[in-house]
Amino acid sequence: MAKPARMATTTPAKAKAAKTVTKAKPRTPFAARVSPQRPAKPPNQAEIAYERLKCAIVTLAIAPNTPLNEGMICEELGLGRTPVHQACHRLALEGLVQIVPRKGLLVPPLSMDDFFDLVGARRVNEPACAALAAERMSEVELAELVSIVADSRRLSRSDLAGLISLDQRFHEIIATASRNRVLAAFMKNLNDRSARFWALSLSNDAHRAETIEEHERIVGALKQRDPDLAAQAMRDHIESFARTFSQLA
Repeated sequence: MAKPARMATTTPAKAKAAKTVTKAKPRTPFAARVSPQRPAKPPNQAEIAYERLKCAIVTLAIAPNTPLNEGMICEELGLGRTPVHQACHRLALEGLVQIVPRKGLLVPPLSMDDFFDLVGARRVNEPACAALAAERMSEVELAELVSIVADSRRLSRSDLAGLISLDQRFHEIIATASRNRVLAAFMKNLNDRSARFWALSLSNDAHRAETIEEHERIVGALKQRDPDLAAQAMRDHIESFARTFSQLA
């Protein structure tokens, strides 16, 4: 008959050694345990189609009330139907393309009703964004706004697409700096819908210069961390846009 197994015994010295061996190592700081970020992936075809179509629509290279055909867009961009279809659907959600039943796609006309609705929405929401940003904006975001104003001054008068891109980035940073994700998302859609009206107003040299000065005043208020001053500077900027476009229309 096999002898029963003997229970292992541990002397005090061995127990102390065991504790020494199993003692937990100091925890590595979290940041050191996170794997390095992978390089950003290049944009896919749907993103390329979206950006190129949006740029053409926003800068009025594709005029308002122009019908669009997905097949022709594919040929023009050298892309497949699926990414172009996805891009058109995304632009439709943003109000930059209309899907007309049994007819296809249409770049919406610019109407004064739309203009007044957009300006009204901006009057209510964008000064609030600026006020919040004055309290919550980081120094990095402030530095980028300063850089955008400087780049706007250096930009060629003929580069309307570049100016609109800088303008949209300027307003996007302020909306993001409000640290209110719902408000920032709403403002992004509002700015996208406003961009074609901005393109018309910014084609006026006098208003272009005024816009850069207004941006500089907004940045100055944000630097002072003054919510009331920032809100008023943004309000003045919106009213300037409304006056200029009304005179051009």
